[in-house]
Amino acid sequence: MCLALCLAPAAARGAARWYAAAAATVIAVGVLPPALADPSGMAAHVLWFPLGLADVASPADSPLPGHLLAGLGPFGHTLALTALAAAAVAMAVSLIVRPPRGPRAAADRLALGLTPATALMPASRWGYLVYPAVLALWARLAATPRRTAPHPAAAPREEKDLCRVA
Repeated sequence: MCLALCLAPAAARGAARWYAAAAATVIAVGVLPPALADPSGMAAHVLWFPLGLADVASPADSPLPGHLLAGLGPFGHTLALTALAAAAVAMAVSLIVRPPRGPRAAADRLALGLTPATALMPASRWGYLVYPAVLALWARLAATPRRTAPHPAAAPREEKDLCRVA
């Protein structure tokens, strides 16, 4: 996503730099310590389990396409992973061809990419669809202008005089 914002017009590049700095900070603080402490455990939890390639299968039952395809055996599992890879490639191409033009568009595009990813992962759960929904909702709430009450000192002089007790 950061790369897509960096490819955006010059007006959006400042926002892309702030986004990149925030993303790098989150990764450095939240991802790197566990990854350095136990790289194989991190890979097992973050990569192999969602892809249905871990030693332990997910106990959850899901009506999502990736889980249903994976339930058909090795061919279905391969088909689910192929569809997931195709969705990832399509998202990458869309980001390069038409980069998002701001934070709201970037959040929408991220939500649009997470939806098929969640649906096509072999070990995904129905509840994980809340993440793209929250991203899309957050983009709208963050873009809504906030109404603030006027500062009392900014009130017209006449109002101040009417409020005085004689």
